[in-house]
Amino acid sequence: MEHTLKDVQTKLAEEQQRLAHLREAFQVQYCADELDAAGLLATAHLAQSRAAHSAERIRGLQSLLDFLRHGGRPLCEDCGEEIPLVRLLAAPGATRCRECQQMLEDGEGGPATGLVAETSSMHGLAGNY
Repeated sequence: MEHTLKDVQTKLAEEQQRLAHLREAFQVQYCADELDAAGLLATAHLAQSRAAHSAERIRGLQSLLDFLRHGGRPLCEDCGEEIPLVRLLAAPGATRCRECQQMLEDGEGGPATGLVAETSSMHGLAGNY
């Protein structure tokens, strides 16, 4: 457990450094050349997008740390099983286990959403009226 906490803390520190570096990238700079200015603007926009993603990962890692400190792990919102630690380290904000996420992405829905999809298809004619 202690090793796991250290791993998550290390990932969190790395992500916080990454975010700080990305924030530096979208500082306004003066540029006399329009093409250079456009390039800087595009770079700043990309850095801002990456910073938003990094901030999201930080929130996920902080949430994971809280779960681990209190002796638990997040549960899949579809099947209710514990989300494997390997998945949480790879995708800190994950709310579904890999299997349920895959079913959702494949359009099958997870155990909970699958029922809704099945019910909807049985009543598919209702949408045509």
